[in-house]
Amino acid sequence: MNKRTNEVYHFDRVFGDNIDTREIFNSQVKEIVHSAMNGINQTIFVYGQTSSGKTHTMKGYSTEKISKATGHSDSGLISLSVREIFEIANFN
Repeated sequence: MNKRTNEVYHFDRVFGDNIDTREIFNSQVKEIVHSAMNGINQTIFVYGQTSSGKTHTMKGYSTEKISKATGHSDSGLISLSVREIFEIANFN
């Protein structure tokens, strides 16, 4: 709780280290992208300890690969969001 403004903050969700970025996108970010495309300002705030994977979660790799070990995609939330924007705009 912010004692100055009496605002209460909470986590939407905490993800473990074995989660696929696409699952994060589908459960948290996709709706935000759709709201932004409808004119509502949005922010995605990624918080975590140093070296916990925040940048990788946001950016991923420059080319999409599928991990042979986990079957997970390595696209970041940014590239998944841009793809979603183009799908919404029917530019695919």
